[in-house]
Amino acid sequence: MAKLGALVAFFSLLATLSLGRELLKGEDNYFALTIYYTQGPLTLYVANSWLGYGKWVNGYTEIGSPNGLTMTAWGEYHITASGRNWSPTGTEGSFDVYSSDGQRVLYMYWNVIYAGMGDWRASVFDNRFKVTGNLIWR
Repeated sequence: MAKLGALVAFFSLLATLSLGRELLKGEDNYFALTIYYTQGPLTLYVANSWLGYGKWVNGYTEIGSPNGLTMTAWGEYHITASGRNWSPTGTEGSFDVYSSDGQRVLYMYWNVIYAGMGDWRASVFDNRFKVTGNLIWR
């Protein structure tokens, strides 16, 4: 009987962990940004990247800050951040994009809340750029 009780407790623990995994999918709350640089001879670079919470990702793999990412004309560039695994959080952050002549051309801010709400703002200071973003909850 003790073995049966231990077995029931073990399977209860597994069910709890499985349910907890479903409830704490912070990684499934993410912000994906695409920057299109349509014309111009300048090289662009990302600077001042900041995360209040979450992580920078490529797919589900954590990567370093996008600071220093360079962009050239006619390119499409992706910057993605997500919540952390096993954490009931989303992601909040920002970064700037500067041109090689030192001019600020884009400021980006997002806040993806775990509860399924959020927003993002792009301040584009140069009309050669088009910015699209997606807030994604699963």
